[in-house]
Amino acid sequence: MDATRLLERARAMRSLPDAAERRRLREQAGLTLAEVAELIGVDRSTVHRWEHAGALRGERAGDYARLIEQLAAA
Repeated sequence: MDATRLLERARAMRSLPDAAERRRLREQAGLTLAEVAELIGVDRSTVHRWEHAGALRGERAGDYARLIEQLAAA
């Protein structure tokens, strides 16, 4: 991963709302767990874990963080 992408990922993850709010934002946008998972390229269970356990882990977590950031700004 290049330095620019790594910095973008770190910024996005730092500004994330808590897990319950991430779920609320997704649902408010009318997106299912499966749809978000497909958009990001992870399993549905990964998105579920991010929205219930709270901690974001994994290579694609930054992509999820950016999606949530966009949903919060909408």
